Amino acid sequence: AAAWLGIIMYTFQIYFDFSGYSDMAIGLGKIFGFHFLENFNYPFISKSATEFWRRWHMSLGSWFRDYLYIPLGGNRVSKGRHIINIFAVWLFTGFWHGASWNFILWGVFFGVLLLIEKFWLLKALNKSVVLSRVYILLAALLSFVVFQIPTLTEAFSYIGGMFGAGGIAFSSAETLYHLKSYAVLLIMALVGATPVVKTLAIKFSESKKLGKIANVIEPVMIAVLLIVVTAFLVDSSSNPFLYFNRATTRAEMIEFISSIDNSYQRVAIESDPVARLHNSSRSYNYDEAIADLTKAIKIKDIKPIDETAVHVLRAISQYLGE
Repeated sequence: AAAWLGIIMYTFQIYFDFSGYSDMAIGLGKIFGFHFLENFNYPFISKSATEFWRRWHMSLGSWFRDYLYIPLGGNRVSKGRHIINIFAVWLFTGFWHGASWNFILWGVFFGVLLLIEKFWLLKALNKSVVLSRVYILLAALLSFVVFQIPTLTEAFSYIGGMFGAGGIAFSSAETLYHLKSYAVLLIMALVGATPVVKTLAIKFSESKKLGKIANVIEPVMIAVLLIVVTAFLVDSSSNPFLYFNRATTRAEMIEFISSIDNSYQRVAIESDPVARLHNSSRSYNYDEAIADLTKAIKIKDIKPIDETAVHVLRAISQYLGE
């Protein structure tokens, strides 16, 4: 469940991050008298990969259609050449995202999926709305595992973990904790990824009685949302554009490790307040902090911290010269 929760939240993150930036560009364009087309149109309500890519990153899709697919002949060629054209477009779509085998595989995955739909699967999907939506959501989640994780080996290992490979338990105390902690945010993301709010807003505005109320509520809600998102931005230490896929800088690594160290100290104090308060003036290194956290987790009867994480944190701290 932890693997599923992780990739679901990442999928929402990349969607709202990229879609949000696109909406900001559209809004800023209107301020200066420019009109930009929508770039996302609720892709997660799609019933096929074909429809998904008509709703996701539409500007990219239209660019490859106009400048690569159509010049290659589009669908006005033989069946074999048509398959090559589609495959070429998606191969270059993957390469456009980055010079990595992960992105190449990601593009090829959707290319193969679109070809299967075109020549066979699409007719079957049209027979069941539920099955078709489960299918494309599963396909999108699996594709974003390959898109997000740096190496193919790690990506396939993660996908295996999603389906129980390696003896990984489906649920754990940590998973339930994170699910409870972010339940409200997850529900908001689920609702925000569908046209439910937009549909209700349109119906309100079209009603004579409710239209006047909607005209008052709308600016108030926008102001509230602005305050909320601003609070989240202020609380967050770094807000890079997720789609950049850029490497973490040394300064960010230092900030990250420092934040982890502070968290470890807080957990240690909560687990053994008397002993830790006696030594509150003493600064201790990362190995000690990790040991304290491990003890604290054991006291609370939660699964001990993953040894891999311990080794990674120790290696980073050594790299930073701590």
